[in-house]
Amino acid sequence: MTIHPRMHVAPIDQMDEGMDMLRTCWAALQDMSVLDDKMVLSIRCTLAVAIETLKPVRETVNKAHGEGRI
Repeated sequence: MTIHPRMHVAPIDQMDEGMDMLRTCWAALQDMSVLDDKMVLSIRCTLAVAIETLKPVRETVNKAHGEGRI
């Protein structure tokens, strides 16, 4: 199990959380008429959190791959 910076979260749950954030950003970008400065800032912040959420999962997968477990 990977320790999430904010709490103990299983890697698959971290991946789901990060993917949900990415999907939310994608959906927000589909309607260009609502994109004002506040919305763009919100999307940027959500992307930054998604990257940080997925980083430990990536490290876990890379470590497992390097050890020949996957």
